Amino acid sequence: MRNNQFLKRLTKEIPTWVERGWVHPDQQHAIFDHVASQASGGSRYLTLVFALMGMLLFGAGVITFFAANWRELSKLAKLVILFGAMWLAYYFRHIAAWIECVVALMCENVSLLCDEVACRVTVPATRSSTIGEWQ
Repeated sequence: MRNNQFLKRLTKEIPTWVERGWVHPDQQHAIFDHVASQASGGSRYLTLVFALMGMLLFGAGVITFFAANWRELSKLAKLVILFGAMWLAYYFRHIAAWIECVVALMCENVSLLCDEVACRVTVPATRSSTIGEWQ
């Protein structure tokens, strides 16, 4: 998209450059051809892939943070987090209608997963270690 904007701007500026003698009229078409060939490249997909990976990793980090601290959170905090996520999904529903369902299901799954892990891990009171033992 950035290259297309540059191509539009270049289309407006090249005649001025030819007028002032900065570019020979024969070179004008070569410049247009070069920029147009660069505009159709696949670099925009690479940017999209990295942006998507970044969003997924950030989301995984947020989920991991809450999963690691879920046991220490009070029931009120858990309720606020879950309803807050659902409200955000509702508020941003114009971006994508399915995001509300996805966030609600993710919150429910994280809640169930954290409760399941909390039930299976016990920390012996006699040890100074903070690593839990599986039953």
